[in-house]
Amino acid sequence: MQVRPLFRWAVAGAALLTGVLTSQAALPALNQPSSATSNPGKFEWADLFTGDLTSAEQFYTGLLGWTASSTSDPKSYSKAGSRRDYSVLSDHGVPVAGLVQRSGPVSKTEHPARWIGYVAVPDLKASLKAVKAAGGKVVSPARRVPDRGQQAIVTDPEEAVVGLIQSSSGDVADADTVSGRWMWFELYSAHSKTAGDFYQKALGYQVGPDTESKKPDHFVLIAGGQNRAGISPLPYDDAKPDWLGFIRVDDLDATVGKVAGLGGEVIDAQKTAEEGSRYAIIADSTGGVFGLVQFEGSTESMTAAKTPASQ
Repeated sequence: MQVRPLFRWAVAGAALLTGVLTSQAALPALNQPSSATSNPGKFEWADLFTGDLTSAEQFYTGLLGWTASSTSDPKSYSKAGSRRDYSVLSDHGVPVAGLVQRSGPVSKTEHPARWIGYVAVPDLKASLKAVKAAGGKVVSPARRVPDRGQQAIVTDPEEAVVGLIQSSSGDVADADTVSGRWMWFELYSAHSKTAGDFYQKALGYQVGPDTESKKPDHFVLIAGGQNRAGISPLPYDDAKPDWLGFIRVDDLDATVGKVAGLGGEVIDAQKTAEEGSRYAIIADSTGGVFGLVQFEGSTESMTAAKTPASQ
């Protein structure tokens, strides 16, 4: 197996994000029409920061059947023509993710793409203040995006990167996750208990034991009575702390079988999780790492918090 790319960005990866988030490319509202739904702590969007937007588009549309709609910042136009800065990926007409054209070197191995999930917050300014007070850092300051709201990118004390978003159209409602959508986000940490303390202080999560794994160093982040994300120990010695998002698919075998032909790589072959579910970890054609999961059962029952907060 090649050198595992799952958590190899760390500080250098966060630094490469700066300078690419000033674009005012149009992003879709999280809700159309707007709603009054409020779900602080819910992961409700994800962006892939990539050095090759076109290749990433081809990979995800080919792998998951998503459609891509490109947009660009008028201020980035030059005499040579326009430069594409952002592409919206949609599943059956529903926007689910974005592709950001990252500035700097283009290399799948030395400067791989990275996915960043965005957590809903009711007050971005207050959240950024809490992040810094808890020991985190702001790597991309708050900016207002037309139709979207306000968003920023931060790191926790272990340099794991996560986005924050204050939606101007309400938060995404809780519902059973269908195939082709983000189902779960997991933080892999060198100090899972300490990481839970940070996210409790910074973003207001409750922290409970992971009743599925029944391991003392596995936790869930709870908000609004829902399990919003997980925290697990690092999977191997040379790994670095980071977040990993998982997309639900109906047929894991068939989806994984398309990865190599689209220029991607299977990092971790299919494994069995609870209740017969299976998952795999993939690197896309530009080096961005994510998970695929064939989940048996309802994600509503999976995310319903069954335990009181342990902290």
